[in-house]
Amino acid sequence: MRQYWEKSALKNRFGFDSPCPMHVLPLLCNSDFFGIAEIHGQLIRCGTCGNSDVCDYLVVGSKNPIASEYTTVTDEGGFLVSRREEE
Repeated sequence: MRQYWEKSALKNRFGFDSPCPMHVLPLLCNSDFFGIAEIHGQLIRCGTCGNSDVCDYLVVGSKNPIASEYTTVTDEGGFLVSRREEE
């Protein structure tokens, strides 16, 4: 039995090969940065499932020293991502 989220099954069933249509991923992923900022945190995420093989992230308090080591930029795909500040 094929897995429900297997790419070929998704393509046949919904016309796209991702659990989420790729054109809406930047909106969904980018909103995480704003939501976490509202609770005085900072999301540090260098990649997400829309632009990387993994969604790797860290949430710290906005006054945590680690927060000042990263800046948030927009990548070529429209995703907000964290980049370590150059010293």
